[in-house]
Amino acid sequence: MIKTAFKTEWWQGVEVVPEDAKEPKAHKQRKKKMAKSGGLTKMSNSVLGPDLDTDSRYSQMEENFSLYFGLAVQLYEATLVSDDTPFDRFADGKKDALNKEQKEGLDLFFGKAKCANCHGGPELTKATVGHIKKERLERMAMGDGGMAVYDNGFYNIGVRPSFEDLGLGVDDPFGYPLSESRVARIYGKDGFKALIGRDPNLSVGQQERVAADGAFKTPGLRNIELTAPYFHNGGTRTLLEVVEFYNRGGDFHDKNIQDLDPDVERLHLSQKEKEALVAFLHSLTDERVRYDRAPFDHPQFFIPNGHIGNENTVSNEGTGRAKDILIEVPAVGAKGGAARPNFLE
Repeated sequence: MIKTAFKTEWWQGVEVVPEDAKEPKAHKQRKKKMAKSGGLTKMSNSVLGPDLDTDSRYSQMEENFSLYFGLAVQLYEATLVSDDTPFDRFADGKKDALNKEQKEGLDLFFGKAKCANCHGGPELTKATVGHIKKERLERMAMGDGGMAVYDNGFYNIGVRPSFEDLGLGVDDPFGYPLSESRVARIYGKDGFKALIGRDPNLSVGQQERVAADGAFKTPGLRNIELTAPYFHNGGTRTLLEVVEFYNRGGDFHDKNIQDLDPDVERLHLSQKEKEALVAFLHSLTDERVRYDRAPFDHPQFFIPNGHIGNENTVSNEGTGRAKDILIEVPAVGAKGGAARPNFLE
C-alpha cells in the first residue's frame, strides 16, 4: 500500500536509518521492544554489517511510517466536509430550504442575537486558519469599556469565573503564555517571531492591557445539534439552554467584566425568538453526519469509558494496569445506519 501511494524516494532507500542519538531513552526502548516482537522488521547483518545493533536500525520505509500515517489521516479528514445542510442549500439560492421559523432564526443569528460576530464565515467560527492568518491579534473594547488586545477567535463569554478557569490565560509547560497577545506584550516583536514563527500584526506595549483570562476558542456550529453537551466545560445540556445563557448575558457577566466579550450582554429575546434561533441552529445539521453516511461512515472501534471498579479500587487487567470499560461503536457502511443518539438518551 505504501509503495502504491507514495513516491519511491520516500520508501525505497537501501541505506538503514540509525536511531537519533538525541532520541529519548524510553522511545528507543519501545522501538527495540517492537522490533524484537516483530512490530518492526529487523535488518539482516548482510545489510547492516556484523558489528551493528540490528534492533536499533530501520529501513527508510519503517522510519518514515509516521509520515505515511499522518498524510493518510490528513487526506482522509480533508474529505469530511459537512456542507450539505439546509442552511447551505438556502445560501445556494434554494429559498425553500429553510422554513419560516428557521429564516427568522437566521435573521436573529446575524442581527439581534449577535451570534455571527464570533460565529462568522463558512465554518461558523472566527477561530479558523483563514481568519486568524489575516489578523492574529486585535484590539477591542471589553465588557467594561476599556480597550485591550486579545487573541482573535478566543473569547471570554462568562461560562465560569475567569480566576477559576483561566483557559487561554495559562502558560504552556515551558513557561510561555498560551495567549499570543501576552507573548507579544512580554517578548516584543522579535520574541514573538521566534516563538510563533511570524511577525505580530500589532505592536503591543509592555504596559498594554491584554484580555486572555477565561478566554476559549470559538467552536464551529456545523452539526451543533449533534454535539451536546455545550461550552468548554460541558455545563449546558441543550441548544435552548445555550440560547438562554446568552440571552441573560452569561452566568458570570459582572465577575468577568474586564475580560468579557462586549457582545455578551442581555439580549431581551422573546420565547418565540429563542425557539426560532434554535430552529436555525438545527438547519446546520448535515444528515450524512447524523446517519454516518459516506464519507462519514467508519469501521468498528472501541472507546475507553472509565475503568471497572469504584472510587476505592479497580480491576487489574493482569499487568498492573486498570481494566478499561470499552464502548463499542459498530462499523457503518457507506449507506449509513441509525441516527446518532443524543447524549441524554
